Amino acid sequence: MLNQKELIEKERKRWKDRYNTKRNIKEEYYRKGIDTIGYFDIEASHLKGNMGEMLSWAMVFRDTQTDKTWTEYDAITRKDVEKAYNKGDPNFDRHVVETAIEAISEVQLVIGHYFNGPKKMDMPFLRTRAAFLKLPFPQYQKFRFMDTWAKGRALYSLTSNRLGVFGDMFGSKEEKTPVDFDTWRMAKMGQPKAMKYVVDHNIKDVWVTHNVHKKMEHLLPIPNSYV
Repeated sequence: MLNQKELIEKERKRWKDRYNTKRNIKEEYYRKGIDTIGYFDIEASHLKGNMGEMLSWAMVFRDTQTDKTWTEYDAITRKDVEKAYNKGDPNFDRHVVETAIEAISEVQLVIGHYFNGPKKMDMPFLRTRAAFLKLPFPQYQKFRFMDTWAKGRALYSLTSNRLGVFGDMFGSKEEKTPVDFDTWRMAKMGQPKAMKYVVDHNIKDVWVTHNVHKKMEHLLPIPNSYV
């Protein structure tokens, strides 16, 4: 049986070994049951879910063990708008909300930028649209989440914590496109050219989010927070 001094030395060695051991992030994800990460973002016609509709969503899927990535997205069409108009229904975004919920339900960790919590955008908006449309939303602890806005502002000192600023700092190959309000207004009517721009903007956002997180990942713990 070890005496007190030997126990202290054993504990000290354990911590010293931990400090000197290279971090294995893949193993950390594996241990916590996180096989797939989804970098998620939406585009909408308004900042509040009771006043606007979802125009599109996009997500970069990342396999945590192979690092393989792929992109999925969905968006409204002119046909969606016309169908809702003919029915006298203002909720033309039903199928986009449905497919967004399906997408986030396929992963164990959802990551976005300024996307979850009070006054934030993506998850509260999606949850609100689901409530208005009477669509089931994943239960608590279905997946974990991380907000690169919150993590980034804690780690770095920048003049702005916008996604594009983090992307510039890390030299992201994908660059955010500007938001043109007239384009978003045309997209709300399902105008194809406007929707193409919105979807392109949406996809670039999730790739920038992916790139930013990858650059910060070694500085961050595996999230324990759930949506």
